[in-house]
Amino acid sequence: MQPIILNKDNIGGLNDFLNQFVDEVRGEIEVWSQRGSGWVVDEILEAIINVARYQPLRGGTCMPLPEKLKNKKAIINIKNRDNMCLRWALRAHLFPARWNVDRTTSYPTNDGLDFTGIDFPTPVSQIGKLERPNPGTTINVFGWDKDEVIVHRLSEQDGNIPRINLMITKQGDNTHYSYVKRLTALL
Repeated sequence: MQPIILNKDNIGGLNDFLNQFVDEVRGEIEVWSQRGSGWVVDEILEAIINVARYQPLRGGTCMPLPEKLKNKKAIINIKNRDNMCLRWALRAHLFPARWNVDRTTSYPTNDGLDFTGIDFPTPVSQIGKLERPNPGTTINVFGWDKDEVIVHRLSEQDGNIPRINLMITKQGDNTHYSYVKRLTALL
């Protein structure tokens, strides 16, 4: 079963999730009973729900990409010295540079994006909060774990809007956003 992440923004989904779980269990019991075992389920004594604290990643200052990821030549990793790597990664998408694509000087500082209420370094959980006041901004966030691409976040915006794909990498306690310029090469 796919893990469910609940937070203060979607806590109402807990009842929906539990109802869906009960419906699925009833369906499995019905299928099992129809196989002709002759057994009848009288009651379910317990269901176990595991709960873990979610500690979101936060993008910070620049760091080198892992060698295998760098060799894919799919990512623009801007060498910023501040905690605004998310903003620099978005600028790489909005204002494609021809030369020195990894330097902050290749991108304008006035990007027209509304970052009101966004923390720097930015946790992945705040990306949706960034999409709302910036129409047409749909952001997917991928990660890198054990030499494989993983998905941290897929935008829930309308599917017809072009996506901005970002990569968040982690080294020790530090994390960093980069711009994915070629998703097919990354995947």
